[in-house]
Amino acid sequence: MIHLLQKKVLKMKSKVLFLFLIAGLVSCGGDKPKNAEAVEANKETPNNFVVEIDAIYEKNDSLVFYYEVDGTVKYENPVTLKVNGSPEPQLLKVEMPKGIALENLTYTVSTNKEQLKVKITNISIKNGDKVIDGRDFKYSEYFMSDESFKWNDADKSYIVSHDNKYPPAFVGNDNLRAKLFDNVK
Repeated sequence: MIHLLQKKVLKMKSKVLFLFLIAGLVSCGGDKPKNAEAVEANKETPNNFVVEIDAIYEKNDSLVFYYEVDGTVKYENPVTLKVNGSPEPQLLKVEMPKGIALENLTYTVSTNKEQLKVKITNISIKNGDKVIDGRDFKYSEYFMSDESFKWNDADKSYIVSHDNKYPPAFVGNDNLRAKLFDNVK
């Protein structure tokens, strides 16, 4: 009789253990997809900064972009863009290296010494769905220029001088630094 009772208790313990095991597997199995989705949703997509410029370059030119990361301007790795001259406005897109946390930007507006005039209406910087809007000359809030530029109010363009030590460039100011900081992923 004791032997039968022990068998029943052992069977019952086995069934209870089996039920706990099944319940544990089912509940863990249910959590995994939800947890995996949460992990995927929280994964940050890498930074992918794109500079968009609306401009008129009447002569062929080469633009150079120096970017700052970790407090250092990467002079040894600039991003360049060849521009075909045209009297018509052009949308120029420049992709910065993927994954960088862009802190500031210097845009060499012209390296062609024959380029005497440039009309720039937009310098916007995008990082995914985040945008620093520089349309309608708002980019002047984010960039400083040097003595290489003289504003021509008649046609809203810059008269460009190549007589200085460095090529004419726009350098990002503190406003741009703050906006870039807000746009880094």
